[in-house]
Parts: sequence; structure tokens; C-alpha cells
Amino acid sequence: MKASRRRQLKISCFICFLSCIGVVVYKQIAETDSKPQALLPVISDQSSPNALEKTSTNSSAVYMSSFGALPDTLQDTTVMGRLAVDDNGHLIISSDIRQIFDYFLSAIEEEPIEIILGRINEYLTNSLTEPALSEARAILNSYIDLKLALYRLKLERSPSLQTLAADGSGFDKTLYLSLLGAQFADIDRLKSIYLSREVREAFYGKEERYDQYTFAKMNVLNDGSLSDQEKQYQLEQIDASAPQEMIEARREVQIIDELHRRTADLKQTGADESEIRSLKIEMFGYEAAERFEQLGKDRAVWQSRIDQYLIQRNHILSAEGLSQEDQQEQIETLKDSLFEAREQLRVEVYERQKTDA
Repeated sequence: MKASRRRQLKISCFICFLSCIGVVVYKQIAETDSKPQALLPVISDQSSPNALEKTSTNSSAVYMSSFGALPDTLQDTTVMGRLAVDDNGHLIISSDIRQIFDYFLSAIEEEPIEIILGRINEYLTNSLTEPALSEARAILNSYIDLKLALYRLKLERSPSLQTLAADGSGFDKTLYLSLLGAQFADIDRLKSIYLSREVREAFYGKEERYDQYTFAKMNVLNDGSLSDQEKQYQLEQIDASAPQEMIEARREVQIIDELHRRTADLKQTGADESEIRSLKIEMFGYEAAERFEQLGKDRAVWQSRIDQYLIQRNHILSAEGLSQEDQQEQIETLKDSLFEAREQLRVEVYERQKTDA
């Protein structure tokens, strides 16, 4: 009972301070405009006239804050993501913006929200100039509002899904998929309210298309009115109408072993990177080879996100004075702040693999 009351109190407190986030963001922005020096971080390369450019384009730049040292779970990590502007000084909308926001927000259990938002605003102030700076701040406001709305939705919807999923032999797949579909619809509605179409596509586009694809397959497989042959046909239709990026990804996976074999052969003969890239173009064509290289970069970014999560998770597990229940709660909060629901499944699989290894 004590643990239950403590958890309810945590949730209530979390909702209360999240409800103040919008006000705090605007307060931080106002303070920045009136006291620009107070929010300027210390950059490791102050001697360079291009320090501002380095910070906005180099994801591995050392980040030092006027708000003090980063919290424990962010120690020994780097800010992932790149802020870029176009020729007219406007912010280029990309998923990197969300990565930067989430990096700082992942410390929500360790320091006040005012400090976290101050760090984000400080990072934006140092990295950008107008008009990109105001554009980034506006996106931050909308993103924080969305996070609050999604959190409230999770409190409303998740208990039903979790109870149903844990119901053992009485598990009703049809009801589960119905609840899951309703949750997807609510999430879709909230994203449309709080984010512009361009920002939503950059932040969530690939994930949403994958979720739609996966959910459609789940519904077909669970449809008891279809024969095995009919299910196979509908699954093939879903595959045929899948987004091009998924079709290309599947095609690349099918021949990846062949690529690895031929690449290994080339390396044994002393081939350099240009020869290996020529092999990729030969096997995939120029555009597909470009996408393949991007896929490799995406996987590297994902691995980096996983590695940073594991570092922060280990900090929690090694913290003194925390019960096992408290540790698990903090880990779940960390996971929620860093990964979407679909991504969390991949994280859990990765954790199990590391444990079994």
C-alpha cells in the first residue's frame, strides 16, 4: 500500500509540475531576451570565431552549462543531434531537434524542470541566431505541450491495455487491438493539434508509417473470419502498398549477407572505402546505395541512443538508497522520456539479449 500511495503521489506531482511547463518555457525565453549573457554556455573552443557554428553542426562538441554540471545520468554522454539553418537563417526542421530536446528532458527525475528548460534554451541560444532561434523556441513550446498531453493520455489508456495484456489465458486479442487502435487515433489527434505538419513529419513520420504498417498486419493476422490463404493475400497487399522506405529496407536486408561477404573479400585484398562504395553502387544502384549508407548511419545513431540509455540506466541501478521498486520506476520514466512505445519494445529485446549473453 505504501508503494502504491508513493507511486500515485509521484504521478500527481509529475502532472502538477508538467502543467507549469508552458509558463516556465516562456519565462526562460523572457529571461534570455533580457539577460542574454546569463544563459550563454561556456564552449570549449572560445578562441575560435566560428564557435557558434561548431556548436550547431558538431554533435560531439563538448557541452558546458552555466547551469552547472549535467546530472549524473547525462555524465559521460554527448548531445546527439545537429541544429542547421538554411541560407535565409531559418531553422531546418529535422528529427535532430527532437533528439536534442529529449536529451535534456531525459533528466526529468534528477533536476527541476526550470533547470532542464533553461539548459535547452541555453543550448538553443548558443547554437542559433534569429530567426532560427525563435523558430526553435516555438517548436520547443509545442513539443512540451504535446508531451504533457501524451502523458495524460498514457495515464488514461495504459492501465486498460496493461491489464488486458497481463490477463494470461483470458487475453482478448480483438479487444486489445481495438484499444490499441483507439490509442493510436488519440495520439494522432494530439500530434495534429500541437505540431505543424512539417515538424510532425520530421519528428514522427517514419515511426508513424511503421506503426501503421505493423498495426495493419496485426489486424489481418488476428482476423478469424479470414482463411490462411486470404490472410496471406492481404499481407502481400499490405507489403505491396508499404512506404517505399520500408520496401527498400526489406530489399536491403535480403541481400545484406551477400554485401557483407563481398565486402569482406574486398577488405582482405586491401580495398579502400571508395572501392567498397563502388561495390554498393554496383549491387544497389546509386540512389539505393545512398539510402543504404543512410540506413547504416541511422543504425549508428540508434546504437548511440541505446548506449546512452544503458549508461543512464546503470547510474540508476548503482545509486545508493534506492529500493528495487524505486529503481524500476526511474528506469521506466527514463525509458519513456527517451523512446517511443514502439522503440521501447526494441530496447527491451536488446536488454534481454545483453542479459542472456
